[in-house]
Amino acid sequence: MVQVPQARPRRVDLVFARPRPAESIAIALAEAAFGYRYAAVGESWSCTAAVAAPNPEVAVLDAIAAVCAGRSESERFRFVVNLSCGSPLWRYAGQISEAASDWWIGRPDHADRSLMAAAVARVHNAIPEQSVPLPSPRAVDGGRVTVASDGSVRQRHAGFGWLASSGDYGLAGYRSSSRRVGSQPVLVAELRAIGAAVCALPRHHLTVLSDSQLAIAMVNRWKRGEPAMPADYPAEEPDREHCLHAARRRIYVERDRIELRWVHGHPGDPLNEGADGLARLGSRYRRGDADLDEDEYHRRAAGIAQAFAAEFRRVTSVPA
Repeated sequence: MVQVPQARPRRVDLVFARPRPAESIAIALAEAAFGYRYAAVGESWSCTAAVAAPNPEVAVLDAIAAVCAGRSESERFRFVVNLSCGSPLWRYAGQISEAASDWWIGRPDHADRSLMAAAVARVHNAIPEQSVPLPSPRAVDGGRVTVASDGSVRQRHAGFGWLASSGDYGLAGYRSSSRRVGSQPVLVAELRAIGAAVCALPRHHLTVLSDSQLAIAMVNRWKRGEPAMPADYPAEEPDREHCLHAARRRIYVERDRIELRWVHGHPGDPLNEGADGLARLGSRYRRGDADLDEDEYHRRAAGIAQAFAAEFRRVTSVPA
């Protein structure tokens, strides 16, 4: 029996794809008058620059975008940053890395100590900026909103509130002392209200109504890029939240969408009266008034906001 020849498949050498090696880059931040300076240090190169960012997390992402824009598209990067463990960036680091194809963010480990030390040294030795750079672009496409802000100080307890024509609102209470807020607690409460409104209403052109001429003057200084603060307000420290430092940076970055307008205190303007009611409610709740449990606190806040915002819309819709 003759054996029939069988075709043999061609031998193919299989080579599995390997990910391109990633370069580790350490990023260190330092606060500047208008935002942050940063230093990015890799294994064979480094750079320093400044970004107009409202908080460290945005500054890190702006720095990463600048580094990636200046490098080859074929490169891959592993960025390590010295943000605190409590930074909100770490909650979203996985999602951010999934959205980016060529880089990711991580906490520095033992092998990154020399890179991080070099980045920290470089950012602190950088020459201070001589001029204020243009802010990072921020989209503003949500329409115009009028918002009133107010603060309330009751000895050791303070509160602030804001109320928008859209019906959005916010309030909070906190412990007030010279060590925590300096020697102008009323001004601090007013500024915290304005900062909270700006943060809570992004992408809108805001007309902010305030009955505090001192607060309006301070915010206008922030819009010009000045590092001004109320008297004796504590300096920003790592791993500590100082609301006005973050508010100052954010207001500078987003200054083009913020207009300030002074109004007489308690003139019967619905938004101003509503913001005052929210601020006093916040300070009362922080003080621990017996008639304000958590449910009642939220119920009253929602009622104040709904009633005064509706009255504002009614009044402003009536022809003069």
